[in-house]
Amino acid sequence: MVGDRRAEEILFLVAAAFALLLLFGIWPRIAAAVSWLLVASLDARNPLLLNHGDELLKIFLFWSIFVPLSFD
Repeated sequence: MVGDRRAEEILFLVAAAFALLLLFGIWPRIAAAVSWLLVASLDARNPLLLNHGDELLKIFLFWSIFVPLSFD
């Protein structure tokens, strides 16, 4: 079930794992794309809790898909 507590915990763990991949620069484009998707989906589920920082995070994650983030 989509709204199940376990499913939400798993989604948060996946989001944290991809955020760590992005932090350490491992597969930065894939990590940015998946992080953007997960943050956008989380924001869509909780529209009353959003502020401009959430929008800015989504914009930065979206642009991180296209700009070079690694030094190789």
